[in-house]
Amino acid sequence: MHEHHERAIAHASALLRRDPEVRALLLGGSIAHGYESPASDVDLLIVVSDEDHAARLCDGRVQWSTAEGCEWPGGYVEGKYVSPGFLAEVAHGGSEPARFAFQDARVLFSDLGDLTATCARSRSIPSPRRRSGSAASTRSSRPGTGTGTRR
Repeated sequence: MHEHHERAIAHASALLRRDPEVRALLLGGSIAHGYESPASDVDLLIVVSDEDHAARLCDGRVQWSTAEGCEWPGGYVEGKYVSPGFLAEVAHGGSEPARFAFQDARVLFSDLGDLTATCARSRSIPSPRRRSGSAASTRSSRPGTGTGTRR
């Protein structure tokens, strides 16, 4: 990871930690997967309660972004809001793109228990039976985000 990414992640983490609705923060995307370039953006998964996430889906408030604290040309931090329920769905039978979003994810902070273990369960390939009925497997997902197509 490049030093300017580390500083941007620390800045975004401090901002989001002050939001009482944010329960946990995960680093994802190319930086978590280890194939970032100096120009890469920072991708976060912002965990809020199931109730708050449902309200955000209804209102279209499912993304967060800032260029504040980003020292490289065109740099920004982008986050997708997810819920503990969604994390559980992915861990127990999510689609391949949804599981990939959590592969290599790094927990930046959490008050939800062991999210590292939840992310590890998301990496395993579920049986076809479990996948077929899961909302996480049938929801339209953008590759790498697992958060649907709503903006």
